[in-house]
Amino acid sequence: MRPSISKFQTDAPFFGCPFCSAALTFAQASLSCANGHTFDISRKGYVDLRKRPSESSHYTDAFFNARLRMMHRGMYSDLVDRLSEVAQHYGPGGTSVDVGCGDGFITRALGMTAGIDISLEGIRVAARGGGSVLWACGDGAHLPLVDAAAAYLLNVFAPSEYSEFSRVCPQGVLIKVVPGEHHMQELRKAIGLPQETHSEAIALFKEKTTLLYQCDAIQTTVLDSEEERRDVAQMSPVGFDRVAADSGWEDLENITTHSRILVGRLP
Repeated sequence: MRPSISKFQTDAPFFGCPFCSAALTFAQASLSCANGHTFDISRKGYVDLRKRPSESSHYTDAFFNARLRMMHRGMYSDLVDRLSEVAQHYGPGGTSVDVGCGDGFITRALGMTAGIDISLEGIRVAARGGGSVLWACGDGAHLPLVDAAAAYLLNVFAPSEYSEFSRVCPQGVLIKVVPGEHHMQELRKAIGLPQETHSEAIALFKEKTTLLYQCDAIQTTVLDSEEERRDVAQMSPVGFDRVAADSGWEDLENITTHSRILVGRLP
């Protein structure tokens, strides 16, 4: 059996059925529950656990590949370094899940157990990197995990459903990343968008968790080629439905990434 499939054979129940919430167990090349719901595991190393598959016009293969190329070029190296330090200090060890993992670069860099994203294209890109991470396409608002499946969670630039976080990681640690006020400031200026503070997301985090720690990761990356400038314009939700061929991104000389890292204890 391919390692990309056999890695889903876990010692304890981990994934939960998106239809009935029963634990999914491994059998041959699929995950199935006691109520007869079965999900085939792709030989590429992921499983689709969505209730109602749907595709986004924005979160495409091109979007995730552009993001992954810039990640490999070090665009978020400061964030990855800070997250590694934070996870080592606050992460309790054991099973860890990246909720909203996208292309999976950070998931893999932090050595996490599993990565979940609503976008099948993102999961496909993530799975191409191989390795032992359990990749699953699933809804963050109804995580396809059994109760108390994880010891800690990661949530980077992604929506948060705190009731689900507490269900799958009770009394565990949540590491959440939101954009800082300088995030993508050059691209925002080029296409005429104001900066955002994301103060509501930060306030909600502090309301729903016991804050343990917070810090910023900020860096400016020089853009040396037209390809890099195009990738930056294509990889950011900032540019959705706004970036046209003549919108100004072609003149970007650098790009700032500003991430606010929040660490909290879930109830």
